[in-house]
Amino acid sequence: SSGINAEWPLRPGTAYFPENSDSVCKLISDMFGSPDTAELFFTNDVKVLLEVLHRNIIDRGVGDTERLYYVRLLDLVISNTDYQDHLHLKQELLELMQQVKGEESTDKESKYAAGRVIKKHKCLSS
Repeated sequence: SSGINAEWPLRPGTAYFPENSDSVCKLISDMFGSPDTAELFFTNDVKVLLEVLHRNIIDRGVGDTERLYYVRLLDLVISNTDYQDHLHLKQELLELMQQVKGEESTDKESKYAAGRVIKKHKCLSS
């Protein structure tokens, strides 16, 4: 087992990362785990975070467990912010999620998470 919480979608307050994972990722998941806390961020802050998540997903190789965490964080940010108002990196994020979903050697959890982002967030593909 990879130590990843299989429960998806996650509810605020549920364990999102294993004990030994990056505390910054844990903080981001807590802050963007609900619209109430995500609305505390300015749109430009959200845009910068989307750029960082995009880069981290690209930089993590196939099979890197952290890649799944970043895909899940991306889902939270798109879900709980005003993403539909600005659609920052829309094409790049869609292409990246399609790439992760389509990679033969990508683990099942990452493929599922990427597919979920595409299916759940129609604004990416419209």
